[in-house]
Amino acid sequence: MKSNKAWLLALFSALALSADAQTTHYVSTNGSNIPPFASWQDAATNIQNAVDVAVDGDTVLVTNGLYDTGGVVWPGAPLVSRPLRIESTSPMPLRFFLSMVLR
Repeated sequence: MKSNKAWLLALFSALALSADAQTTHYVSTNGSNIPPFASWQDAATNIQNAVDVAVDGDTVLVTNGLYDTGGVVWPGAPLVSRPLRIESTSPMPLRFFLSMVLR
């Protein structure tokens, strides 16, 4: 019985740690561009910078603005090469109007 309790405790601890490990990286045209972009004040000024510091499972949160710098030109590359969530603070969907590739 003690073995089962220890195993369950270890499982729940691992799940709690993995949930806490996810980070939000902020993007705003008015940010200070200070990595890891962990607040609106320190926000990246382009989406690519936030994507570059993000790791699997992180979220890149983008506020309204025109982000026309910071992209990477790489023909045939995926938009994002790892599992990230890119979200907008706007009720409108996040859209990319330029041929911008995020690596």
